[in-house]
Amino acid sequence: MHYPYRRIVTGLDANGKSVILFDDDKGFETAGDVTSVALLWQSKEVPVDNSGLADMADEGFSFAFAQGGTKCILVDVQPSDGLMPPGMHATDTLDYLVVIHGRLTLHVEGAEVEAGPGDVVVNRGNLHAWRNKGPEVARMLVINVDAAPVGGGATYFGGNAALESSG
Repeated sequence: MHYPYRRIVTGLDANGKSVILFDDDKGFETAGDVTSVALLWQSKEVPVDNSGLADMADEGFSFAFAQGGTKCILVDVQPSDGLMPPGMHATDTLDYLVVIHGRLTLHVEGAEVEAGPGDVVVNRGNLHAWRNKGPEVARMLVINVDAAPVGGGATYFGGNAALESSG
């Protein structure tokens, strides 16, 4: 599933002049049954080295979170009865999530809340899961920043058995 997006990346040319390096819809894309992900950019460390001309979206993408660095991704979520994979999980990241289109339900151990276009979620490494109850595809922009673990640290399917369905 490919939903359109445009990625505009700036940088410096050989003369030190600011330029547009990339104006495309390329990023690294992967899809599963319920979600598709487009990696738009990533850094391997903070502070970030902003020199160079390489397309950092092509630099070794994995679903491992941003250890020592950052990731900027678009996530499209199909309507489903179950939780978005990987289900209930925690990460060793600080995540900024902005719902762009559709509606998503955020589940944590003690509550759930629905988020819609323009809503911003700041997830601070705790157990959580997402569900798109439908009827339309939901899209969110996600920025992952490496962080020290909290609670039990990064874990998958670690919290509430009632929420562990990953449909």
